[in-house]
Amino acid sequence: PPVSSYDTLLLDAGEDQGVFVGMQAFSQGDFKVGEVSRVWGRTALVALYSTPNTQLSVTIGSSSIPAIAWGLGGGNLRIILPRGVKVVVGDLVSIPALSPQYAGTVDAIDRPEGSSLEAIYVRLPFDLYKEKWLYLASPKSGVGDSKTKTP
Repeated sequence: PPVSSYDTLLLDAGEDQGVFVGMQAFSQGDFKVGEVSRVWGRTALVALYSTPNTQLSVTIGSSSIPAIAWGLGGGNLRIILPRGVKVVVGDLVSIPALSPQYAGTVDAIDRPEGSSLEAIYVRLPFDLYKEKWLYLASPKSGVGDSKTKTP
């Protein structure tokens, strides 16, 4: 189809090519963008981590500040932290793993006056919807070991 559901990617590879539910989807190398949620014979659907209300354990910046990122839709995530935590725009947001895996970069920080919390907005440093290839990996391997084309 010319479009896929909100915050999903439709792949042109499926069960016939060894794709299975739970495989991790990577783009631009180390950016982990979601997981295979449905598989058919020659197609599969990747649910993105930016799907609203999806939560993802992450760390922020070189200090590895632990946090939970929540999907906002459209490739965006939000993290709520106590005000004053040392986070700056451009910090890498990592997914804890043995090999490098990233959820995105800090795009904006909202520090409302009088609030004890701040909102950190995270997005990928590229347009995921214009990507031609995704790399798929078994949940155990943690690295992209095969690739497939998005529509």
